[in-house]
Amino acid sequence: MKRLLSNNLNLIPDSKLFDYFSILKFLYVRKKQTVHEIVGKSKIFEAFWDPLTLGVMNTSSQKASAKILSNVIKKTLLKGEKYCRIYQPKVSWNNSIIDPCIKFLKNNGCEIELRKSLKSIEIEYNHISKLCFSENTIEIDEQDSVIFAIPPTNLSKFFPYSTLPSNYNSIVNIHYNLPKKLKEKISHQIIGFVNSNAHWLFVKDDYLSVTISNANHLNNLDSNKIANIIWSEICSFMNTNHQIPDFQVVKEKKATVEQSPSNFELVKNLNGLPKNLSICGDWTQTSLPCTIEGSILSGKKAVI
Repeated sequence: MKRLLSNNLNLIPDSKLFDYFSILKFLYVRKKQTVHEIVGKSKIFEAFWDPLTLGVMNTSSQKASAKILSNVIKKTLLKGEKYCRIYQPKVSWNNSIIDPCIKFLKNNGCEIELRKSLKSIEIEYNHISKLCFSENTIEIDEQDSVIFAIPPTNLSKFFPYSTLPSNYNSIVNIHYNLPKKLKEKISHQIIGFVNSNAHWLFVKDDYLSVTISNANHLNNLDSNKIANIIWSEICSFMNTNHQIPDFQVVKEKKATVEQSPSNFELVKNLNGLPKNLSICGDWTQTSLPCTIEGSILSGKKAVI
């Protein structure tokens, strides 16, 4: 396991400036190429390109779309340092995004109803005419708009003849209570790892959060075992053998679709939906990866 630390030239340890010219390969990529096909032989592949791909796309470099990563690079690395900064909520995403959105909707006359499952829809003249929920049915006028913010698996229930991505990648998060004496050993709030099971370590006020991307191999592994494996890596990083604290393991088995060229092509060619239906969600953005930013942009696009 190695830590991603910088030297005075802001270069990855043991790398040279010339190694970074591999970024130019992303200026000209074909839509069917993977990241590994573009930079798999780069000297900074294991220390930079592979971790970057996992962090951005939650997909292995062997399968991840080079075209999508190219779009990200053009919006970040090639525009300068201020476009590459990591932003985190001060308290939580709920506090920063969800609660303000709910407040805005309510203040503008919207009703929010939770715990009601959409069972079926009725379509007339290529327009959704009814939304049939578990407890009631809503009539939809032809001039009304309907927005589905759902994953492909749910969309396929209503449109079974649509060809949609069916393979997903997991994300596993482990949250540990942070003993005060250990917090004093950590000088950074965000730490990246390579050659390890853990990928990212986020240091909060009283706990540590670890993120493992592309984690399908952990789906069926016991949570206690996962937590102990990752804690041993954290102890190695902090040069300590502190006993594992209380923890919680969260497995999101369908965190994102596998962000391969073929899956993006499926979404891009999705058609046959009712005229008054828009779909949104991170997976619907065919020029960006499945991220919070993509989700927000898809929502803006759906209401325009």
